Amino acid sequence: MEEVVKIEWLMERQRGIDAYDVAALMGMDKKRNALDVYIEKTGEIKKINIMEDALYWESKLEEFVAREFALRTGNVVRKDLRPQCDKDYKFMIANIDRKISRENAILECKVIKNHEAFDFEEELLNSYPLQAQHNMRVKGADVYYIAALINSERFVYKRFNRDDDLISKIVKIEEEFWINYVEKKVRPKINKK
Repeated sequence: MEEVVKIEWLMERQRGIDAYDVAALMGMDKKRNALDVYIEKTGEIKKINIMEDALYWESKLEEFVAREFALRTGNVVRKDLRPQCDKDYKFMIANIDRKISRENAILECKVIKNHEAFDFEEELLNSYPLQAQHNMRVKGADVYYIAALINSERFVYKRFNRDDDLISKIVKIEEEFWINYVEKKVRPKINKK
């Protein structure tokens, strides 16, 4: 069951650019670049190795993170797992974890393990602000929270406010990438550092 959901999610991601792709397109992701995004959007999903137990526990722990966030902040959160396209730019898609009921906000839940902890701190400064703005644009939200349980011993959360100037830049970059590369099937050239 979880494997089917994961495959559907991966296939849905091929239909557009989601928050996970933004930092790669803007050169702010250490692990991925625009060519990686291009290959993901234009390639076929072949075989996916999914560990059912890992998906099960990740889902359970994300639920714990959501409840802990609600407890610490007094916010009411609810699941919102429906993928959505932007009203103006159909190539922009968002798939979020939770909506916050009392404010026009999104909650992203993370479970960070071992070696991921250092990267997470860096991503809070670089890629997560971009992901937040992308998702706020698509979902029409004003605020984005990310909450994380780090190594089962530390709970943190961070708030990002909507930045329409940054959103405009993100939309322009995503639109140019989608039209000039994905739709035309032209591989982007990547500068080697």
